[in-house]
Amino acid sequence: MAGLALAACDGGTTVPDAGPVTTVSFVLTDRLDLLFMLDDTFSVPGAEALPLELPVLFQEMETAFAHPLDLHAGVITSDLGAGRLVLPGGACAMGGDRGVLQPGPPACRRWNERFFAGTSASILDPLRCAMMVGRDGCNYEHPLGAIARALDPTNVENTGFVRADAHLAIILLTNEDDCSAPPESDLFVNAPGGEFTAVLCARVGHLCGGSPPPAGDFEAPLSSCAAAEDGPLIPVRSLVAQVRASKGEPDRQLTVVGIFGDPAVYPDARYRFYRSREPVLDMAPICQSSLGEAYPGLRIAAFVDAFGRGGFRESACGDFDSMLARIGRDIARRLTSTCLAGPATSCEVTADRPLPACGPTALRPCWTLEGDPRCPGSGLQLAIEGAGILPAGTTITARCR
Repeated sequence: MAGLALAACDGGTTVPDAGPVTTVSFVLTDRLDLLFMLDDTFSVPGAEALPLELPVLFQEMETAFAHPLDLHAGVITSDLGAGRLVLPGGACAMGGDRGVLQPGPPACRRWNERFFAGTSASILDPLRCAMMVGRDGCNYEHPLGAIARALDPTNVENTGFVRADAHLAIILLTNEDDCSAPPESDLFVNAPGGEFTAVLCARVGHLCGGSPPPAGDFEAPLSSCAAAEDGPLIPVRSLVAQVRASKGEPDRQLTVVGIFGDPAVYPDARYRFYRSREPVLDMAPICQSSLGEAYPGLRIAAFVDAFGRGGFRESACGDFDSMLARIGRDIARRLTSTCLAGPATSCEVTADRPLPACGPTALRPCWTLEGDPRCPGSGLQLAIEGAGILPAGTTITARCR
């Protein structure tokens, strides 16, 4: 997230007289709502590694602050059922887990909470327990639909989790692409036999070379494939709109992190259907690691990218220790920075007092301009180093040229 710091005048607190002025302001917050969306089907890379590495995530998030963050944290699963399809034994039950925050297995019930409120130290153990969601969820994964459902204000079982004045960070972990369909869908009831669930979801959710991949042996460059916005699945743009509606200032208050089969990490990978040993039509993974394998997440990539500066992609086949550290830094930066609307080389920044430009002798808190290509109009963000020294709720105002 951190970009190339731009040079400023000595002290950096005086704006030259010439040139247009860009004014920006934002409110510092140490309140963070963390929503974990976990794929609860078999063979998900990182299913055990992610909760183990939570201390790394928390440590990196809190580095920017002089005190622990005020946290809400909860867990949902990718199981929303499979439309009207109900399999023998209750698998893919209608509605699945309904986007309701999960308390975890019986061993976790002593906390008797849907979500956990407090500091990173106080919520670590119960959150880790709640993240043990198992591997028996519906194999038609609906991670994006589950996120939208969890944040829907009509989902009263989750009432109180999202706070209006808190930043909301969503961390999504799955090894397959999203297959979110309307709850009344007959797509899965009418699914042809002889193919794995990932193939059906890809055939109706992807385009390769502008056309849906066929129900048979098929191969194409992964770079030629993208999410399909039309078809029986819920359009990605609709799911994005539902999630954005959960916050009053979504561009400032939302961060979405996808840990999945990221096509951008594997540009030379092949998009491939093939006959497996069973013989059933299967889909080839685009990456493998000691933790498992992952498949092209084209819908998830489109979803994450739709959040612009607030969207971050990570590979499900990556190293979870370094990955959680990056995610923690990215979230911390979202809490302590904002985009500029226009180009600038120097700023006059005030909080409860004037703030100096960061430099070898500057005391924190201080400010810096950083390159960020995802900031529209300027390619710049204003970041506050040592922001946690300032009281939560402090308004940062900058006049930049």
